[in-house]
Amino acid sequence: MHNSKPKNPASIHLQLSGESVIPKYAGTHRITFLGADHPQVIDCNMRIRTPLTDCTVTLSFLTENKKTGERAATDLQLQIPGKYRNSRMTPAVYPTPAHWHPETGAAVCFKEIKAIICSESTKYVAEEFIAFAEKISGVKLKILIGDQRGRNAIFFRLNKELAFLGKEGYRAAADTSSIMLEAATAHGLIWAGRTALQLLMNGGFPSGAIEDYPTYPVRGFILDAARRPCSLGTLRKIVEFMSYFKMNDFQIHLSDNYIWLEDYADNGDLSAVNAYSAFRLESSIRSENGEAQPPKNMPTQKKNFGILLYGLKARA
Repeated sequence: MHNSKPKNPASIHLQLSGESVIPKYAGTHRITFLGADHPQVIDCNMRIRTPLTDCTVTLSFLTENKKTGERAATDLQLQIPGKYRNSRMTPAVYPTPAHWHPETGAAVCFKEIKAIICSESTKYVAEEFIAFAEKISGVKLKILIGDQRGRNAIFFRLNKELAFLGKEGYRAAADTSSIMLEAATAHGLIWAGRTALQLLMNGGFPSGAIEDYPTYPVRGFILDAARRPCSLGTLRKIVEFMSYFKMNDFQIHLSDNYIWLEDYADNGDLSAVNAYSAFRLESSIRSENGEAQPPKNMPTQKKNFGILLYGLKARA
């Protein structure tokens, strides 16, 4: 018979006590709380912040046997009641928001939005939203500065009380004719804008509220432009596409001088010798004659690549 080690050697049992989680465990062990997969709901001190909707949180512990010193990791799940029950229907947003609570009422449609209302501190976020929205929808919106009240508008507001959602977290809510976007940081407001834009492009922002934050801090991929070259214009489009879906990490492999020659070994010709890779980015390396050696196609100057990076950084 196969003997497996218990997944919970300290017999940890989790209890809810007011606004905290209390772990009960065997006296034969010491335990250390390592953290939760939803720190926005259960923080590092095991304090609970009531989420918008019911939430299952995984808590991780390190256990140590006092007698043997043996250590083990233990993950336990705990259901945290939210302000509202979970809805069976989720809005047409990708990635799916962490929490969604629907209300009765009609969705807010793009054609109903007449203005973007923001403060001076959120103006550049609103301007970025307007430029992005116009590019993919053709709709040009105007900005109104000030703490104005009104209908048929999207509101961008910084709210430091939402800091518990993290720098990328936000709240977004819609009633019958307006959309309220709030976050503790500009970064969070940008993602709130992407959520609103996705919904508006998919028929409208349904009446209700979203409370959202990413599951993973790094969300992206790598592109090998050294051996499969592409233009700076293509890179910009890729980044815009990533931004639309809240991806935040793009690694561009710009330079390489190696091709897997074994892929050409059986061709019986000079294809292995002529296999092409390149240093796409402008380099200070010179040939024996002191000449620069740009790639055969799609070379990238440092100046132009710097302009691309500067533009992307301004969006972050």
